[in-house]
Formats: sequence, structure tokens, C-alpha cells
Amino acid sequence: MMIKKFGYSNLIMLAIGIVIMYMIVDFKTPDFLDLTLMVVFGLTILLNFIRFIYIYKEANDE
Repeated sequence: MMIKKFGYSNLIMLAIGIVIMYMIVDFKTPDFLDLTLMVVFGLTILLNFIRFIYIYKEANDE
């Protein structure tokens, strides 16, 4: 139930983002675009993690 509330599409989008990051970003010598993509994706993962914690707390409080 908790994963359903978090969203299967949200998990799929995060997985697609990881694949795109792996394919596009040059991790050995990153330029400005690579760093920007990594920061934006990192913030996206952080926000989703915080959202998942709130959903987890709400599910356990009931």
C-alpha cells in the first residue's frame, strides 16, 4: 500500500533518470552541464526520499 501511495510511476521515473544520468554524464571529467544534471537529479532524489519518509511515518501512525 505504501509503495502504491508513493507511486509506481514515480519509481519508474527515478529509474529512468538513473539510466539517463549514467548514459549522458561524464563522471571522469564533468563539465558545467554534467554538474548541473547531477545536482538537479540529486535534489530530485533527496525530495523523493523525504516524501517517502513522510509517507512511511503516516502509514505507521495509523
